Amino acid sequence: MRKLIYLLLLAVVVPFTQSCNSSSDSAKDSFLATLRSDGSKFGFMCILDNMKTAEVTDLKGTYKHTDGDRVMIYGNLNRNTGASGYNYTVDIHKIAKIITDDVKTVSTPEEDVYGNDGIKVSRAWVSGGYLNLEFSVNLNTLMSANCVISLVNNVINENKNDGSNNYFELELRNKSNLNMEENYSVAHGMACFRLGEFNPEREGLSGIKLTYTELGSKDGSKKASTFAKIELPEY
Repeated sequence: MRKLIYLLLLAVVVPFTQSCNSSSDSAKDSFLATLRSDGSKFGFMCILDNMKTAEVTDLKGTYKHTDGDRVMIYGNLNRNTGASGYNYTVDIHKIAKIITDDVKTVSTPEEDVYGNDGIKVSRAWVSGGYLNLEFSVNLNTLMSANCVISLVNNVINENKNDGSNNYFELELRNKSNLNMEENYSVAHGMACFRLGEFNPEREGLSGIKLTYTELGSKDGSKKASTFAKIELPEY
């Protein structure tokens, strides 16, 4: 079981774990979406982060989906002028799965198993009920599984998380088996976290205040950044 968990969460450090093989060069649109099974020819529809729906009209290559997959889509998105009930149609040139997880709550020191190793947040935003992150971490080049990224609600630190400061306060954690005396390299990745009760869009708040240990920090110092929810285009 431990091996399975490591293999699943290692994929967080690699942006895309499954994709169809067609080139995305001719795609005019790229966007995050959540897939829902619909019994159609391709087996799924797309829910965009602005909550609009898209019917898949073409898929170059193959993609074995699971209901609820969080994906990056490269393709051509068009307004639907038919009577199918979808807001858009989409011809998919490339689809790539992004590993997704829930917020973990820590209420006792014994439950805090998520690490405090360094991480660099390149970009983060709240949309569609998710905190979406682009990040970098150090990885041991000699090990196949050595990094676990988690989003934590740390009750031990007495964060109220009642929205009184207009932000939900969460911690981004990195648990690494890295020994800095060994060979390592910087890896870049993307992850999406389902916010659930910590979704500022649902609660009318401004966003997420995220605390994490900076990559390259010598003393384990923390950095606090705020990430706002964004208004998504109509396409």
